[in-house]
Amino acid sequence: MKKRLVLFAFACMACLALFTCENQQVIGILRSPSELNFLDITAYADEYPIIGGATLEPSLRPGVFEYTVYVSKDATSFKVEASVGAAGTVEGYSEEDQKSGMEFEYTGDEPKVITLSVQRKYMDLGEYRLTLVRVETVPVAEDVEITITPRVGVFFIGSGTIPVFEVTAKLPEAGGELTYQWYMNNIASSMGGYQIAGATDSSYAMKPGETMTVRTLYYYAEITNTIDGKTGVTVSPPRAVTFIDKNQLHYKSVAMADIPAGNVELDVTVSWNDLWSDLWRYNDFSDPWSTPGFWLGSYPVTWELWRTVYERADAANYRFSRSGNQGGENRGSTNTNKLPYPVGNEVHPVTLIGWRDAVVWCNAYSEMDGLEPVYKDSNGNVLRDSRLEVDTMIDVTKMTGNGYRLPTAEEWFYAGKGANPVYDDDYSAEPWYWSYPGTDDETQAYKYVWCYSPDVAASGNRRTGEVGTLLPVVLPNGEELYDMLGLVYQWVWRPKTDGTGQLSDETHAFGYDFSGNSAGFDDSGCLTSDIPFNADVHFMGLRIARNKEE
Repeated sequence: MKKRLVLFAFACMACLALFTCENQQVIGILRSPSELNFLDITAYADEYPIIGGATLEPSLRPGVFEYTVYVSKDATSFKVEASVGAAGTVEGYSEEDQKSGMEFEYTGDEPKVITLSVQRKYMDLGEYRLTLVRVETVPVAEDVEITITPRVGVFFIGSGTIPVFEVTAKLPEAGGELTYQWYMNNIASSMGGYQIAGATDSSYAMKPGETMTVRTLYYYAEITNTIDGKTGVTVSPPRAVTFIDKNQLHYKSVAMADIPAGNVELDVTVSWNDLWSDLWRYNDFSDPWSTPGFWLGSYPVTWELWRTVYERADAANYRFSRSGNQGGENRGSTNTNKLPYPVGNEVHPVTLIGWRDAVVWCNAYSEMDGLEPVYKDSNGNVLRDSRLEVDTMIDVTKMTGNGYRLPTAEEWFYAGKGANPVYDDDYSAEPWYWSYPGTDDETQAYKYVWCYSPDVAASGNRRTGEVGTLLPVVLPNGEELYDMLGLVYQWVWRPKTDGTGQLSDETHAFGYDFSGNSAGFDDSGCLTSDIPFNADVHFMGLRIARNKEE
């Protein structure tokens, strides 16, 4: 029995030693030096801050704990601002004044030394040494701004887009020569970033390898002004760039159908009671038409895709008059459809958007996907604000980009009729998509047209459904198009007869739905802060197109 006790005690001691050793290793890891992620010094002449009156050299960077601060001769005091960016403290101490704090007087010409004690939770104490030297400071660069091209600032990984950052700055009145150094950071700060080797121009093009990971990075530039060998340094604000994975979206959000080339002869006689009557009666398809083929969204744009582009574009350099809605519902006499609220899931179609929103959103989607935006003004500027009258600003001679766009009326009908070389109202051919449903078993429109589906036919309560729920139009090449009729109206491009601009009436909305009439542009108040969500625009969505690459 005693032997067993001894062995047990030895085993316990061994386990205790191992446990203690492992904890010491963990403690050792935690006891790395505390480091700042922000450090700035402001010089004052009496109570007034001196712009560029204190310059930190080098700029704050990891692993460096000693800095020189060049302070203007006019300074009477200075203030130190610093942060560890986490639970912790920063305390300053002036050796000359034997005073603690973060604000200090500065008189005389002798250097002054400030020690910053940095204590981050669970880490060892870190110390920074700041040596302040009075000099005739060099005025720093002024009006510093940083931009990114493409301006949307958010991109799909693998799109091939190489974002380019550019910093602009003006020389101060005293003149000088500006030089640059770029930094990359993981947080929205112009302090503590990583110096990019060789990035010393006023612009910086990201390396391909930096664009292949889902993340957000921040870039900023350090601008040095040199006069007679002396320098004054300032930094730009940080500029974010974000990369997301398009493959994480639902396949219905991104699928595009290959619409084959074709020559169309028109033979159209449409009765007033026909399902197509509201679409045909405003359109003159009297001339033959041909197409080299194009890409068309297999489904109406989903709420998921709309929101993915809208939220990121609107947070950057795009502006929209309407934010859109997830699906839609017509509750008849209750009139509650005037209020936007989510319907269904993320692969319901987006609704509640204006024509201007649609074309500006197409530009944003193009930039995110590494394509050239289609809609530009006469100066070649990409249109990014749907609150403006972009329909009158579009220059049709500059619609040459390979990006996403609205289909033309001819393209929409050609695709919707199954790439049929003849437009007609012959209901004897498949599919039965084009006729009203009846009691005859051979009439199968409810299988193709959403507003006839038993799921939405209940009186007074009709809702959108998930895109692609019903049967598709099948093209000769086997490609499939869903929801061409009966789910939501879909904006199209309808130029004026002279080929310039866009028509301003309801003829540029095709697709039919169960809510009522379409509406033109954003005439009904969406340029104001009080946007009326009325039935006229409640079921407005879009389907996107693209030219085929030559």
